[in-house]
Amino acid sequence: MNVSFLNIYTRIKKRKDFIFIILSFFILLLLIFIVPEFFPKNYYAITNYNNINSSPTLSHIFGTDYLGRDVFIRVLIASKLSLQIAFITSELFNFFFFYAVIF
Repeated sequence: MNVSFLNIYTRIKKRKDFIFIILSFFILLLLIFIVPEFFPKNYYAITNYNNINSSPTLSHIFGTDYLGRDVFIRVLIASKLSLQIAFITSELFNFFFFYAVIF
């Protein structure tokens, strides 16, 4: 079975849904890792009692919670932490699996 890069590329290029999913995934990764860097380090913990339980606006895309904190930034930071934990866990699994098979 001879699978060349050009063959794979042409098959992927025909699948518009696959391209959409891959682009959406990379945009989500960019949002998760880049957007929180533009805010102060403790921005997700700042309470604003004037914006308690506000609905979504341009300044708060997902709205605010019961303490007036921005939900969008909190979701992005939680997603970043979740992806970091998943990466570390998968690397540890690969490390221990590799040594269990070899030794």
